[in-house]
Amino acid sequence: MFNEKGLINETLQELINSKEIAVIYTDDEDTSIFSIGYILAYSEDEIIVAHIDVFGNNDGFLGKKIYNITKLEYKSKYSTKIYKLNEIRKNSSDSISLHNEFLFLDLMLYAYKFKKIVSIELFNSGIDDAVGYIVSIEGNSAKIKIVDRYGEYDGEMIINIKDITDIACDTNYQKSLDLLFQHQNQKCIKQTKEK
Repeated sequence: MFNEKGLINETLQELINSKEIAVIYTDDEDTSIFSIGYILAYSEDEIIVAHIDVFGNNDGFLGKKIYNITKLEYKSKYSTKIYKLNEIRKNSSDSISLHNEFLFLDLMLYAYKFKKIVSIELFNSGIDDAVGYIVSIEGNSAKIKIVDRYGEYDGEMIINIKDITDIACDTNYQKSLDLLFQHQNQKCIKQTKEK
């Protein structure tokens, strides 16, 4: 965890300016767990990353708390490999507007506008406490239509945006849930019409 904000902020800005890929570690007990991608923006407490999978494909967006970062790696052979794969694939990624002091809010507004599923961790729980579609955002609160791991509706939840410690949007995992959810809804609509 970084206590010296000057060095981390300087490095994050350098990574944004140079468009270099960073490997971001947030689990000090298991360094095989990491995220990789382009740093798009950072604030005092949060960063937003254009995530790239291990094969060099664009994989949505991640939001992380800076205080949870245990190690930040760049200019390594691994990050260079992922950069090359991403360049060879010529992936185009969605653009996202990042202008609020709370970058997680920007990511949630993007998910709301484009009807993307998000996975949200609260209070450093280590799990996805809420996975689903953003239904509404009012002040510091967000209402989420929960989607389970089978792509089925599983109720609704209201959360405090300030309690979010990790957020993912439009990664392959969320895309697969969205595909299942949309398929299930089309199936239900078709069955209703047939009755």
